[in-house]
Amino acid sequence: CLRPHPEAMYEKIERSLPPIGSFTPRAYLNDHYAGMTWDHIREIARDPLFEVGIHTIDHPFLTLCDDAEMERQIKSNREELEHVTGKEVRSIAYPSGDYDRKVASKCRDIGIDKRYAVFLRNDAVERMQDLSSIPRVGVYKPSLSIVGFKVQWGNFLRRTPLKFG
Repeated sequence: CLRPHPEAMYEKIERSLPPIGSFTPRAYLNDHYAGMTWDHIREIARDPLFEVGIHTIDHPFLTLCDDAEMERQIKSNREELEHVTGKEVRSIAYPSGDYDRKVASKCRDIGIDKRYAVFLRNDAVERMQDLSSIPRVGVYKPSLSIVGFKVQWGNFLRRTPLKFG
């Protein structure tokens, strides 16, 4: 069960499967999955072209969290990022694009005034009535060709029934 978040799933994976490092080279894992370090986040936060935003502590489906867990996920990540960057954090990219009016309202109530999701679901029209919920185009590879394509065609692709990351 994913309530209130996928921690139980992570624990089950840890107990049931061999460590990924036992069959995948460490260099590959570092290059493809390590994520940003606090030093990387600190460095990028100094650049005026970038904004550092919340993505929660451990990537829950926020719509499945009770109010207290949702608030903990958002506020704890915000506090960490503000401590590391020395800047106020006022944006969130919803984990897995999972949000509803309740989640958006909670974010708004705690001062998160920019909220992003890569995919809009069937209730996208309802969601977008909250004008501070901003669709975004995900960029997951360093290829400038892919970035250029998504910048050029991202909004068009978003309006199609197909899902593009």
